[in-house]
Amino acid sequence: MIALNGSLNAISSQNGQSLPGFPVSLTGGGSQNAICIANLDSDPEPEILVASSSGGYLYGVNHNGSVLFQKNIGTQIKTSPVVVDVNNDNIKEIVLIANNGNIYIMDGMGVDLPNTPIGINTAVECTPVIARFDGGNNAGIIFGDSSGKLHSVRIDGTESPNFPIEIGGILKVSPTLADIDGDNDLEIAFPTNSGLSIIDVKRGAQALLWPNYLGGFGRTCNAYQPTPIVDPQLPALETVLYEAYPNPFNPTTKISYSLNISGFVTLKIYDILGRELVILVNEHKKPGSYEVTFNANSKNKILSSGIYFYKLQVNNFTECRKMVFAK
Repeated sequence: MIALNGSLNAISSQNGQSLPGFPVSLTGGGSQNAICIANLDSDPEPEILVASSSGGYLYGVNHNGSVLFQKNIGTQIKTSPVVVDVNNDNIKEIVLIANNGNIYIMDGMGVDLPNTPIGINTAVECTPVIARFDGGNNAGIIFGDSSGKLHSVRIDGTESPNFPIEIGGILKVSPTLADIDGDNDLEIAFPTNSGLSIIDVKRGAQALLWPNYLGGFGRTCNAYQPTPIVDPQLPALETVLYEAYPNPFNPTTKISYSLNISGFVTLKIYDILGRELVILVNEHKKPGSYEVTFNANSKNKILSSGIYFYKLQVNNFTECRKMVFAK
């Protein structure tokens, strides 16, 4: 963690003591920005990236407290550094946006890549998220600015098709990237000073490299990779009928299922002789996770104690499970 006086601390989770070499005093001052953990050099140990708020410095600090590099940005920094592979060359770059709107794209030693920084000439306080969704190798660095525009800037200085998008207001909060409506297209969700906006990009994401503030959905701000392996991804959604809970039940239980495709869904209850008793779901559903409550003592049909079956059907998928009603 970084204090406002510029003291960078690394504390052992085992004994609460500072790790060897820490705290480190950073001459550029403290920071209100989140730090980032990444592997920036050739050794297997992680480094710490710190962007000082008012001092305008970017620091790379080794695991032992020594300074790997310091870079004078020359202006305030109100965003956090991000480490991703923006040009699909299997080498991760450091991305940092200064308050004056300059987008710095650097190697692991803080050296600017050719033709960078890229300026948008508008103040920025929004930490970017990053995805590859244009069909090419260059990822979009996605962020909002103080004039109310949502950008997706690429390493070659161009913006993704249809960007920037005029939103209005002041965009300070980092967006989130996801397939919100289950149509296999990318959506960008972000709050403004007047509400919540969601942009449907109408293009599928090739890779969500840094999908929300502080990185992955665990929000660790950790891009650390000791070896060049594929970053962890969210597990793929499957079509599954789950165990009812509670089971045995009296008189209600919850039945959950997930769909990886759209389709017409039926979820029905049967007795031990295979007779259809209750239809819980009978409609078209999009991919996603769902939960239904079954009440064996509903006013329409009161069931006796015993064994029952619940069956999910969607397209060519069928799965059946057993549950016990115990009064």
